[in-house]
Amino acid sequence: MQKEEYEQLNLRIIAEAAKDPDMERKLGRYEKTLQIEIGDLGAKWVMDTKGKTLKGYAGEAEQPDDVITMDSSTWDRILSDPSMADSVATSAAMGGALRFKGDMYSHMPLLGVIYSLAKAKARLK
Repeated sequence: MQKEEYEQLNLRIIAEAAKDPDMERKLGRYEKTLQIEIGDLGAKWVMDTKGKTLKGYAGEAEQPDDVITMDSSTWDRILSDPSMADSVATSAAMGGALRFKGDMYSHMPLLGVIYSLAKAKARLK
């Protein structure tokens, strides 16, 4: 998959996940602007959880709260099965395949969002 196509797919997944009626509860006080970078494709997008809503847009954030990097196979594996998304993400982070510039433990609330992203991806198939 090409960079632009991959970015657009993931923005569609974010938009679909944002419709989750439980999203505000999942986000709680987790209000961050995250730069997501997929190294092997050079793909980049922003996932914004400020205002207790989930939003995504292409490109780079001016001042992200954190930068999360991985390769496309790691991200695809995380989103491949909603029932396993949180454990796959945790394993990827602990194994170094999912990297944070900041404190990875501050992103624990993101696991609920990742579950919603995986469910959204399954609905879009």
